[in-house]
Amino acid sequence: MSSKDALKSEILKKAVVHGKVILSSGKEADYYVDLRRVTLDATAAPLVGEVMLELTKDLDFEAVGGLTLGADPVATAMMHVAASQGKKIDSFVVRKAEKAHGLQRRIEGPDVKGRRVVAVEDTSTTGGSVLTAVEALKEAGAIVVGVAVIVERGAKGKVEEAGAYHIEALTKDGKVSFFLLDGKAKAMSNKGVTGSVLFQFADGDSKTVLLSASGTEGFDAKDAEAATYTKAIVTFKVKGKTVSTKFSTTAKKEAHHHEEGELASSVADLDHTG
Repeated sequence: MSSKDALKSEILKKAVVHGKVILSSGKEADYYVDLRRVTLDATAAPLVGEVMLELTKDLDFEAVGGLTLGADPVATAMMHVAASQGKKIDSFVVRKAEKAHGLQRRIEGPDVKGRRVVAVEDTSTTGGSVLTAVEALKEAGAIVVGVAVIVERGAKGKVEEAGAYHIEALTKDGKVSFFLLDGKAKAMSNKGVTGSVLFQFADGDSKTVLLSASGTEGFDAKDAEAATYTKAIVTFKVKGKTVSTKFSTTAKKEAHHHEEGELASSVADLDHTG
């Protein structure tokens, strides 16, 4: 039996509770999936880590976590299973509100600023919890490369809608330009959009540059040193959303990059009926 099938069996056996319930979203359902009975279970928790790591294997990330409480055991399971496989993935906890004392942190654990992270949740109906975590992570300077949940009960569309942007970088003739693309990879108008980019250079130096609109589409980084960047973290603000993507290139080499937006939705198909 595969890890996914074994986890599905554990969920059906231990986590599905039948009866009328009100979900955290306010919606009524005739069954409830209490994933804590699985994610905190000695037998099932390692399966959670294995399945979620397999689900996110094509995403390049350094840390994983989400909104407390549901995401916490999911993230730690992934961290520990990754370690058993010789991989290093940190985990973090996103508080529902910033701590009022001590270090007053919203995100606990290793610093996520500038790091590529995956936001996780145990089960999601509307996407509210995991997208709250995503916004907190962006505010903390993290680069959210994906969202993954164990049991998806209708949140997929909301998550995909939230991440329906892409960023394209064009380095040519000593000039660096960035374009915001819609979900169909079509360049969007730059009206009402603002952007900035943190350039990192081979000598260890870095510089933040505000992007200037170029024509009706695209933005230029008007900086003489910009074309020599080795890494660039680009951030756009559009329609109340923040979209960030990291690019890498070889100094002074013309390159054309296209990376998907940071919320390419990944969800496990573990429907209780199946």
